[in-house]
Amino acid sequence: MIHKIDNQGIYDILTDTCLWRHQISNGDIIWGRQPNGSCISSFGIDNSDESIRYTRNTSNNCYYIDDEDPNIILSNTPFEGELIQFDKLLIDSKKQSIIFYGSSSIRFWSTLEKDFSFSQFNVINRGFGGSTLKQCYQQFKRIILPLDPRLLILYAGENDISEDQTPSSIQLIFNQFISIIRQFFPILPIVYISIKPSPSRLNKLNEQNLTNYLIQEDIKYMNNIFYINIFNEMLTIDGKPRSELFLSDNLHMNKQGYDIWTQAIKNYLYMNGFISKGLINCKISFFIFTFNLLTFFAK
Repeated sequence: MIHKIDNQGIYDILTDTCLWRHQISNGDIIWGRQPNGSCISSFGIDNSDESIRYTRNTSNNCYYIDDEDPNIILSNTPFEGELIQFDKLLIDSKKQSIIFYGSSSIRFWSTLEKDFSFSQFNVINRGFGGSTLKQCYQQFKRIILPLDPRLLILYAGENDISEDQTPSSIQLIFNQFISIIRQFFPILPIVYISIKPSPSRLNKLNEQNLTNYLIQEDIKYMNNIFYINIFNEMLTIDGKPRSELFLSDNLHMNKQGYDIWTQAIKNYLYMNGFISKGLINCKISFFIFTFNLLTFFAK
């Protein structure tokens, strides 16, 4: 394959690589579609909402290339089935939503929209497979960039450790990831959820703790990035993972575990204006009114 590669995009000049974004001469990045949704070597510029949210026709043998490393084919991963579904959802996905992004702890958060229904903004789940922080970093421009998020909440890094990546190497990937995000969203609020202590990965507890420490220290010197520490609250008094917070696999969380995450994130959302104080006051007033009404009729 012969490809033309520029700073922010990639497109094929001979064959069937899908054209999903392209940097034009003035530096702007444009989104487009292949003619009739096909995969051929041309780029149909279209400024409609449908075009902006379109990525590719999944019925063809199209593939994505990492424009940071053109040797990596991003669509050649075990997660492609899930990622194709994300592609299909782009047309109907609301921009400027709160995006939860990361590995299976995000993916399996089945009550996510309900847990944050009180927010004044739409919530979208973009967790996939057993993804690593590196894979989330590589797929960011495909999955998250078209959504133009209002807030990005990230959980990843636990699987990197289970694959024997060192805390310092994960720290490096985290910083590279933030750098890429800032290229496109200089002031986007980002929340990083600390790596959780899972009973099935008890032997990785020290590496998890150190990775959390390194990332937390880096975040202190970054703008508009917040670190949420759920690690300590998920430990027993003697420093072991709390088994009652997990499913039978001792890796993924049950409702009790997600309740801890929900409350920690709620606190952040409230403090940073993602929860309408007026809405909260309205709900409190309605509760008081209902209570008084029931009390009156009970007399």
